[in-house]
Amino acid sequence: MVKKLLLLLLLLALAVYLALAVGLLSRPSQEARCETVEINFEGDTARRFIDRAEVMRLLRSRGLDPHGQRLCDIDVQLIEDALRSHPLLQECECYRDAAGRVLIDLQQRTPVLHVLNREGQEFYVDSRAKPFDVPPGQAVRLPVVTGDVPRSEADSILHGLVAYLCEKGPWADSISQATILPGGGLEIALQSEDFLVYLGKTQDVSRKMQLFDKFYRRALRQIGTDKYSRIDLEFNNQVICTLKDKPGVDIHSMRPAPPPGPAPATGQKTAASASPAQDKSKKAATGSPGSTAAPTKKP
Repeated sequence: MVKKLLLLLLLLALAVYLALAVGLLSRPSQEARCETVEINFEGDTARRFIDRAEVMRLLRSRGLDPHGQRLCDIDVQLIEDALRSHPLLQECECYRDAAGRVLIDLQQRTPVLHVLNREGQEFYVDSRAKPFDVPPGQAVRLPVVTGDVPRSEADSILHGLVAYLCEKGPWADSISQATILPGGGLEIALQSEDFLVYLGKTQDVSRKMQLFDKFYRRALRQIGTDKYSRIDLEFNNQVICTLKDKPGVDIHSMRPAPPPGPAPATGQKTAASASPAQDKSKKAATGSPGSTAAPTKKP
């Protein structure tokens, strides 16, 4: 028993020794100097506003260029803080490897919307709905937002629209312009369509665009996309369409059909079978549940 215990302790000591030896051998020498700085960009490289040269210029201006510095003297936290302060960078991670290199992983801010607000300000909004400026000469083709969008409130006003665009929901790639109206409502224009879509408040964009997609597929293609000038989805399960060629609106119900009720007992008459004429009249007035109701014109 004692021999087994001694053998176990010996094996444990050997394992600890090997772990420490491997750690010491893999650790670069305290006098080793940085010969290489490797910069990696993550995300969408097609819309890159900053390059390696710009990163190195920023580090040199702060006295943080790692080249030729002893690895033990390089403060990776200071490098990360300096790069995160750049208006075009969203995330940064800096570290040293066993080969003596300094590696910097960067994530650029991804522009999602181009804002031209009522105050004459121009800026971009990124994937977190945060406003930022793009360097002069850098043109980006994005949906344009106009109207009441103060820069200080852009993240709260445009958060729902940005989330919808980043999720790539139906019609996300077709939005060409959005307008924030004085009351805070969101109105969008779609490519290749000659009508405006009004969504109301900007927080619930995804659900309302899902409703629009359902209405478009189930009804609008049959009615004709050139019949209306404006489609209003502000209210739940109801679509109000402004007629283009004459005054008035059409109202379409998008409520789901109710579940079928239990079958009547044999020989028992239902209200419908007892009064077929009344049931037929009721159907003509209301339309069948679950389908798009016939348009109701209002003067």
